[in-house]
Amino acid sequence: MSGDSKFFLGVVVVAILAIGGVVFFSRSGSPDTANVDVKDGWKTGSDSAPVKIVEFGDFQCGACKLAAEPLRQAVESRKNKVQLVYLHFPIISIHQNAMSSALASEAAGEQGKFWEMYDQLYVTQSQWEKISDGASFFRQIAQSLKLDMNKYDNTVSDRSVEKKINSQLSYGTSLGVDRTPTLFVNNKKYTGGRTVEQWQQLIDDEVAAVKKNASGSQNPTK
Repeated sequence: MSGDSKFFLGVVVVAILAIGGVVFFSRSGSPDTANVDVKDGWKTGSDSAPVKIVEFGDFQCGACKLAAEPLRQAVESRKNKVQLVYLHFPIISIHQNAMSSALASEAAGEQGKFWEMYDQLYVTQSQWEKISDGASFFRQIAQSLKLDMNKYDNTVSDRSVEKKINSQLSYGTSLGVDRTPTLFVNNKKYTGGRTVEQWQQLIDDEVAAVKKNASGSQNPTK
């Protein structure tokens, strides 16, 4: 089969699977690796975990929604092995509620419930992605999470919080992020999503690689 034929077949297969709702996970873009600074990100899992997954996401992104649940399940199943970090990458040029949903997550995070808001924003995405006033919808989610609404409102309206989100967006762009979700797994860049099982395998492979590297450094070749 010629190169052109293989390429065409690949495009057809991808198109068919995409229609069926499959999300692909691939190494893509440049650079392929980067030392990602996560000090301003929202974290779940131990700082000492051998595997760190950094997600640049947009809560109004359909692909992010599809990728989120399998990723969260895999991370939960590998608690002692992986830390998940979220950084904002709201694509406001095409997603009218991207910024307001990011602000809602920050406000929830300030009250210790970032990941609860993260989950709810994706679960309810189809209900708010096309409405003009997403902020009111997000406020309802905040109430359901039993947040202090005065604190919530103050955080959402705080310009420094929006500045933080935009700073993460600019930072992602500097790393070559140009789509969502983009993930860095131990500083290796990927785009798209995976099944729970694929995530678990990737995490296990990374743990094995870390152990191998550690063993090699302790027993250098003479």
